[in-house]
Amino acid sequence: MNTEFTNAPTKAMYQHIKETHPLPLINEATEAKTGYIGLKGLAAEVKAEYSERFKQEFSEAEFAQIDWQQIVAMLATLGQ
Repeated sequence: MNTEFTNAPTKAMYQHIKETHPLPLINEATEAKTGYIGLKGLAAEVKAEYSERFKQEFSEAEFAQIDWQQIVAMLATLGQ
């Protein structure tokens, strides 16, 4: 899997989320990647949960650039 992020805001949000040690989320992301649940659906859940928590870290323009599916896919690699 490509470990490069599409943009800096996505990478920064991934780091913020990763630092919270979200083991249940990592497990869900791993399952989503293997097809039990969809990455798109889990990405929407992650956005809902973490966008409020870290919104002060990003400008509106940066926030709009965040690729939540890519974050979920990268979290899935932590569970492998």
